[in-house]
Order: sequence, then structure tokens, then C-alpha cells
Amino acid sequence: MQQMAAIICKNLSCGYHGRTVLTGVDLEVNPGEIAVLLGPNGSGKSTLLKTIVGEIQPLSGELSICGKAARDLSARDRAKSAAFVPSEERTEFPFLAREIVAMGRIPHAEGLYDSEEDRQSTQEALTKTECEEFADRPITNLSAGEKQRVLIARALAQQSPIMLLDEPTSHLDPGHQVSFVVLMRQLAQSGLAMLIALHDLNLAAHLATKAVLISRGNISISGTPEEVLQSSKLDDAYSAKFERIKGPDGITRLSPKFV
Repeated sequence: MQQMAAIICKNLSCGYHGRTVLTGVDLEVNPGEIAVLLGPNGSGKSTLLKTIVGEIQPLSGELSICGKAARDLSARDRAKSAAFVPSEERTEFPFLAREIVAMGRIPHAEGLYDSEEDRQSTQEALTKTECEEFADRPITNLSAGEKQRVLIARALAQQSPIMLLDEPTSHLDPGHQVSFVVLMRQLAQSGLAMLIALHDLNLAAHLATKAVLISRGNISISGTPEEVLQSSKLDDAYSAKFERIKGPDGITRLSPKFV
């Protein structure tokens, strides 16, 4: 029996206060898939993620999540279906990192989110993201990279079948970028559907099972990472020329040509 798609966008238009950012978005993300959004700054990657998670409403078109029309989902049901890791989040209050991660359990709680299941999910998320060593430190005292890992852990604790991540590796050092790729692959193998916005094209080549290039307000090309990274549409989207080198592992690596 064919598996139900986790996210379906049909002719979706997104934007803010009547200002259209994206039009005609047709996109499907399935369980076990890692779809990576590529595109230059301001192309609409974050806008699409925020529309899917419900932070902003679609301007037109259709959006379904786990087989249900997004417009029919309550905020709690949306949170149970999709966890979101923003590119950055203001942290004005000195909550402990452990407390921030535990907040991912709110959609599942009827009262205080302090059941045995909540505690176990929180601890597992801290372990998987290598946050245990600073779990009891205030979030305001952590580095940008440590905060980013806490936000990823919070999304894991939410235990939703979909994860949406906006530039999740922007503050991570190389070692933790590798750990992130390994973790995302493990989550995909367990059946999660992931949609991730990335700037790092070479990281996308290692991570993605599907690549989606957004340019000039719509999807320019979608396909395998190899198809998208080899396409001249990528050079056009970034207004740059890339040298493409295929490594012994068969993965294409890109390097911008400096004139």
C-alpha cells in the first residue's frame, strides 16, 4: 500500500501582509525523505517553512499535512504533526537548556509537561543532540552553536512525524555538522519526513534525498541532489559560476569560481 505523503503543496502562494513571496509551489515530502530547500537569501525558503508550520497563512493554493488540510488543523494538532527549528530564536529569559527542550512536550500535555514519558523524551533528545553536558545551564549562557543544538533537541522531544528546519547548521562547527547529518539520516530511516533549508550546497549534497531550488519566487528545479547541483539553474539562481568536482564517493562538490 502506498504511503501517505507527509506534506503536499499544490499551487501554493505564500507571503506576508498581502506581499507575495512565492507562487505556484508544488511540493511533496514523504515519510523517510530528507528534502532540502536551496536558494539565495530572500528567495522564500523561510517563508515556505513558516507557512507549512502555520506561523503565516497561505495566500492561496492547497496545503495538507499528514493527509489533512492544514486549514482544518488546530494549533495543537499542527504542532503534533510538525516540529519547527527556526534559524534563530530570541532567548531573553534564563531557562535551563533542559527546560527549553522539555517545552517540546507541550503539544502532548494536558497540564504540566512532566510525565515520565515527557522526561524520557526530553532526555533522549538531549542525548541525541549531544546537549547533556550543558543541559542544566541557562540558555542565555550558551554559545550560538549550543543554542542551535538545544532548538533541534526541542523539536526531537516534540516527537512529530515531520521536522522543518531553517538553516539548522549555520552555527554548528564541522564536528557537530557531521553529527547533525548522521542524526537526520537516522531519523529519516525511522520514518520521519524532513524539510530543511540550507545554504551549504556541499552539506546538502551529503544530506538530501531530494533537492528543491527556489529562485525568483517559485521552484526553479526539483529532483535528486545530483540533478539539481549539476543544473545550470543553480548558477543562475545564485548569480555565480560553480566548479563541480565529483568525489570518489560519487557525490558532487561545488566550489564558486572567483574571477
